[in-house]
Amino acid sequence: MGLINPRSVVQVHLVPPKCFRHRREIISDDDSAAKFGTTPADRFDFEIFSSIFNSSFLIINSVLSHFFYLARCRDGSLYSGYSRNIAEREKAHNSGKGAKYTAARRPVEIIYSEKFAEKSDALRREIEVKKFSRAEKLKLIRAKN
Repeated sequence: MGLINPRSVVQVHLVPPKCFRHRREIISDDDSAAKFGTTPADRFDFEIFSSIFNSSFLIINSVLSHFFYLARCRDGSLYSGYSRNIAEREKAHNSGKGAKYTAARRPVEIIYSEKFAEKSDALRREIEVKKFSRAEKLKLIRAKN
């Protein structure tokens, strides 16, 4: 078994259920909350912790990820940005709420992304790539595909 790159591990925690209560926005409310006398977030806590009852660790990957991305606009221009959720960010850009630059250049398609464990690393990469020429950005996109 090879060595694990510390940058590839997002975070490993022993997480008490109350830590998830602030994440109510990712759970949709429904009628079953009233029926069971719990909030959707409480049910989410129970489902997660019942599924890992015999484990000491909970690996939270997608919740704690940070992304740098490149998006192609309708006019062919490239927009670089940071997001915690690529799919939601693309929806925001296409609804006109993402950024002023992309609002006038819809539709927008995210064509490249890099995942980071730390927000500062993703923002640092965004600043670095924003300084690239268009040719360098296209080369970066081609290298990944």
